[in-house]
Amino acid sequence: MTPSGPPCDSAVSAFYVLEGSFTFYTDADPAEGIGPGTFVFIPPGAVHGFRTGPKGGRLLCLWPSTVEAAFSSADDCRLPHQAG
Repeated sequence: MTPSGPPCDSAVSAFYVLEGSFTFYTDADPAEGIGPGTFVFIPPGAVHGFRTGPKGGRLLCLWPSTVEAAFSSADDCRLPHQAG
């Protein structure tokens, strides 16, 4: 399954897991089994993505108001496993 969400942007992104489990992807190793009560911080410019665990989940996503611009340039960068 391909991670969802904008693969990269120039702004800070943050996620708070409300329910279920998630795997977060960056240019480092994936962080698997991230569960409720966990806060995930993505620094500006970091390539990133996430996917839900087998039972789904709910996230609170925190982005600056300029995040819409990131979606228009999302095809410009990919996670390492998506290259090619």
